[in-house]
Amino acid sequence: MSFAYYEDSVGGVDLEKIARIITDGHSEGRVLYIIRNAVEQTLCEKIRQNFYAIMQTKGNHRPDDEFVKIEQIGSSQFHKTGQEYMRATQSSGEDVLSLYDGLSDLQVRNLYLDCELEALFRSRS
Repeated sequence: MSFAYYEDSVGGVDLEKIARIITDGHSEGRVLYIIRNAVEQTLCEKIRQNFYAIMQTKGNHRPDDEFVKIEQIGSSQFHKTGQEYMRATQSSGEDVLSLYDGLSDLQVRNLYLDCELEALFRSRS
């Protein structure tokens, strides 16, 4: 199968597909679900501002691979052993969490559809 993904607007999201990606690692071979228009522009702008503030003070978390320009906060497995990846994940955790500075807990939970997915998983037990 060639690379494929799901894509929906916020009103058409299929939580079952997301749940399968979480529990099985894929849904019908797809490992990515793009949800369009799901986040208010003001929240996107706040996260963007936080991202570039972190980039300005701490720099890129991923070295230039000379193929494409990459601006990344958080760890990557690219050119790392498992142990190196876990150490990078641990050391970048504070910066990843700083992306959400200025957002309420509920706003962050909504970014990840926490309430909806928790209800779905509870209904299965």
